[in-house]
Amino acid sequence: MTARLKRLELEGFRGFSERCVIDLDADAVVIRGDNGTGKTSLVDGLLWIFCGELAHLVERQRGLRRTEDVVTNRFNPYGATVSLAVTGDGREYVFTRTGDQRKTTLSATVDGAEVTDDSEAHVLLAKAFGLRSPDELRQAVMTWGLLRQDSIRSVLDEAGGALHQRVSGLMGLERVSGFATAATRAAADLVRQRTAARQSRDRIVERHRNAVDLRDEALRAAGRPEEVARLLVDGVRALAGTLAPGVLLKPPETVELQSVGDLGAALGRVVGALDVLRERHEALARQAIEPDSLVADAEKAATDAAEAVSTASNRAPSLVLLASSASELLGDRCPVCEQPIDAVSVRSHLREVLEGAQDLVAGAQAAQDALVRAQAALASAREHLRAREESRAGVAAAEAAVRVVLADEVAFVEVEAEWRDEPGVIALSTLLREALDQLRDLYRSVQQASGAHVARLGDDVDALAAEVATILETLEALEARCERARQFQIVAHDAAQHVLEDTLEVLRPTFAEVFDRLSPSPAFTQLHAKQDVLRNRNQIVPMVRDVERGVEANPLLIFSEGQLNVVALSYFLGMAMNAGEAALPFLVLDDPLQALDVIAILGFSDLCRHVRDGRQLIVTTHDRRFADVLVRKLSPRDALGSLVVQDFAGWTREGPIVNRFEPMPAEVIPLLRRAAS
Repeated sequence: MTARLKRLELEGFRGFSERCVIDLDADAVVIRGDNGTGKTSLVDGLLWIFCGELAHLVERQRGLRRTEDVVTNRFNPYGATVSLAVTGDGREYVFTRTGDQRKTTLSATVDGAEVTDDSEAHVLLAKAFGLRSPDELRQAVMTWGLLRQDSIRSVLDEAGGALHQRVSGLMGLERVSGFATAATRAAADLVRQRTAARQSRDRIVERHRNAVDLRDEALRAAGRPEEVARLLVDGVRALAGTLAPGVLLKPPETVELQSVGDLGAALGRVVGALDVLRERHEALARQAIEPDSLVADAEKAATDAAEAVSTASNRAPSLVLLASSASELLGDRCPVCEQPIDAVSVRSHLREVLEGAQDLVAGAQAAQDALVRAQAALASAREHLRAREESRAGVAAAEAAVRVVLADEVAFVEVEAEWRDEPGVIALSTLLREALDQLRDLYRSVQQASGAHVARLGDDVDALAAEVATILETLEALEARCERARQFQIVAHDAAQHVLEDTLEVLRPTFAEVFDRLSPSPAFTQLHAKQDVLRNRNQIVPMVRDVERGVEANPLLIFSEGQLNVVALSYFLGMAMNAGEAALPFLVLDDPLQALDVIAILGFSDLCRHVRDGRQLIVTTHDRRFADVLVRKLSPRDALGSLVVQDFAGWTREGPIVNRFEPMPAEVIPLLRRAAS
């Protein structure tokens, strides 16, 4: 399928604020303009259409706070829109991408029919250029379809792995490289399994060694059955004789290991019940002393405070009302008996009554505060009383539980000593716990001296020996698989290396041809690439050769910046010219000849004319002399050819100022004649 880029529309994208239409409908398009006039924004627009992101710009934000969007224009913050019109096989496609750095959506129009589904539009975009999937289109664009000015050297600067990846994508070597990589992963996975198996083996061997030591120790400590029985009887009798008066330990008539275990269990239950009783006594001791008297005192204080509040509250309002009313009725005669009175003296007395009433009001408030405090103290005393009653009930319940346990275990232990108060409980609990510990020590000693214990330890040794044998067998199989995987890995990488070497031989003439046309060095005149393996990873290392003296060198170490640009450009164009069926019908070069001399520029112009014959060529440059040379070299020689020149004359906040012109064949002939003269 032969597709052709027709036009590009940009709005709100990078350097394009207002809508701008760029005509691309020509065999070759030369875009010229000073730095900062929008040429690279145009190339980024094409990249955004095809890939949906500008990874090289996002990478510049690494380590910075992402407060700005690398896609959206600063003077048009409503999101970016880029549309690309394409023709192919008699059909017209228009692909439109909208969004920003975080999210984009692609839509399409095919002969007027809209496709709004994003996934379907991406598949249609790839098929429009003869490719099967969006990933395949992305790889083709990034590998040999579009060369940005800031990535012209990345193929060299990112070490040999980047060049290897590009060549693999170009020649379809992903499966070969993937096979070698899969072999490496499989070998590494087996090594991890072997390491884990070795660790398991070490742990099991250590456990087996410890089990053997325990069994041998038990064998040395083991005695005859009659000796074991005598040890058991003597130990129980000695323990029974150490108890205090009032505490009787009743060993079974036939002292055996099982009966000793039953005796220990009985003692454990008695000790457990005593511990609970001990905790309840301690909780009771922490309660307030004589809470009954505290409650009585608090109730009396509350009653007295309530009476004081009532008295003050009743008297104060009445006196205030009486004195106030009398003051209003006061005259020269008594309002009741109409006898003459000393008004001044009476009024003074009434004022004294009012002041006394105010004191009563203040006293009523103080009495009210005292009542609140007394009521709070009463509530606290009652809470202490309730808690103490609960603690007493807990002690009683625990005492009942101890009696039940002693009754249940009377066949093993009998307690006649006083134990109901706290000191008695503590003493009895301590005594029985010490007896229980001694009984457990006796049980362990007798168990180790018995034949049954030795037999169990022997079974443990046998079981662990079987585990050791199994893990050794598994480890032996893994060792063999690891060795085979290592050999297979070596063979796989050797095969990939041979295939890659053959591929490089196929590419060598093209690399050499492009390099020879640009001729950056008078001594190192041949360019090729050789394969290297570093840490089991295939790499491609660039090499230049001095034919006369047979000297080779890595251009990264001996070439200048301008010469290295030629090397990178040679690799890129060489891969583009060898893409075969995977080749894109266009080639975009963004300012490719920075820091080059005049001879290299002339050679590259001739090379562009050669490339233009096979695919649509789009070249941007800031060098107007180079642009003039390109226009002359790429101008059509007949009516069948076409060239469009987009002159980026300047930039404003609205976007680039673009002037378009198209040289005609008739205009070219005089230029050629003048150049020849």
